[in-house]
Amino acid sequence: MHFALSRPYGGAGPDGLRDSIGLELKLGLMRPPLALVMSGVLWQVYGLASAGIWLAGALIAEFFAYIIARRAIDGPPAWRLGYRGIGVVTSVIWSLFGVLLWMSGSEAGRLAALCNLFGIALYAVMVCHHDWRQLSLLLAPPCLTLLALLIGHADGAGALLTLGPSLGLILVVCVVAYVCHDTYRKLAAAQATLQNERDLLEQRVIERTEELAAATARAEAANTAKSQFLANMSHELRTPLNAIINYAEIVEEDVVDVAPASASADLGRIRTAGRHLLGLITDVLDVSNMDAMRIVRAETDVAALLRETVEGVRGDAERNNNALLVDIGDGLDGLWTDPTRLRQCVRNLLSNACKFTHEGKVRLVARREGDALVVIVADTGVGISAEQMTTLFQPFVQGDNSNTRHFGGAGLGLVITRRLADLLGGAVTASSKPGEGAAFTLRLPIVSALAGRAAA
Repeated sequence: MHFALSRPYGGAGPDGLRDSIGLELKLGLMRPPLALVMSGVLWQVYGLASAGIWLAGALIAEFFAYIIARRAIDGPPAWRLGYRGIGVVTSVIWSLFGVLLWMSGSEAGRLAALCNLFGIALYAVMVCHHDWRQLSLLLAPPCLTLLALLIGHADGAGALLTLGPSLGLILVVCVVAYVCHDTYRKLAAAQATLQNERDLLEQRVIERTEELAAATARAEAANTAKSQFLANMSHELRTPLNAIINYAEIVEEDVVDVAPASASADLGRIRTAGRHLLGLITDVLDVSNMDAMRIVRAETDVAALLRETVEGVRGDAERNNNALLVDIGDGLDGLWTDPTRLRQCVRNLLSNACKFTHEGKVRLVARREGDALVVIVADTGVGISAEQMTTLFQPFVQGDNSNTRHFGGAGLGLVITRRLADLLGGAVTASSKPGEGAAFTLRLPIVSALAGRAAA
């Protein structure tokens, strides 16, 4: 049966009695074996009959005490009243054992009787210090028996001399009972305060957790709404932009022989500006759907894919008078990856290098290193400072303000590239010195097409 100081003050109420019953169920199991030992002592002094009668009474009382205690701990008040009564009966029976020892006439018997009665009193204090009513009921038989035996043992002046020590023993028992009861009360009060503080802390944690969950739900809802809005707006913008670009190309082809060169140049500017704006909108769309990006792997000739991507940005390099150099190693065909996402990563890195480099060199190097595909895009452009490196892969950040105004762009390419590299199981790193250019390294795990199909 579990017992704990779970109330601030047991006192004489049901809570204090319940604590006493809890201890009684724990400690009371040692009394029947003790009764057997004590009956052996009586057997030696008074014979088998007297010892058997006392042992039978003790065991019956202990049996009923245990049964009633089990029912009383969580039972109705009637069972608790029965527990008080059976407690008095057992105390009387054990006090009777002390009387029998005293009546043996020997000094050893009287000493054993005193120890027995004092032990009953201490046991009552230990078990019932939570409930002063039950403590009083259990202390009465041994204390009164002790008082009667000591007074009856002396006559006249001897009775007065004996009364003092007997009252002193009773006073000691009462003091011990008070100290135990007061200590329990203080410990219970401290534990109750601690329990209240713990409950309050748990309640605050629950409230804060609920608030955090609600705030998270609101943030997720807002993020979903934002992503949906950006996706819708990007779609609405891309459709007319594609039309403008296509019509500009058609008109440019039609007027190339009949219109002045300035008209053809103006149409080229329209087409270039349209493509630039379309690229920005595409980046915004990718960022808005970044959490929903999916990887579709297929057998890919990475060498051919890289060469096609280089040709796609050659115009960007030539506009800034940059030399575009390519070094692609062997063994890059028949790999298992997402060609669309890989092309997007490499194109972003090449476009970024071409944009920030004027009259310099942009080099793409691709090779196998063990089980990894390594693609390095290096340039001889303006470079990146140590301060700028800390925000390099943050969305809508592109160098400092002056760079943003001078070079243009939304600052989303590297963010998208890092996210795509993560989805492909790789990583993107950067190294640079201001004025000496920058180098971006894309490292992806190599999986053969055969192994990829088997895993899929």
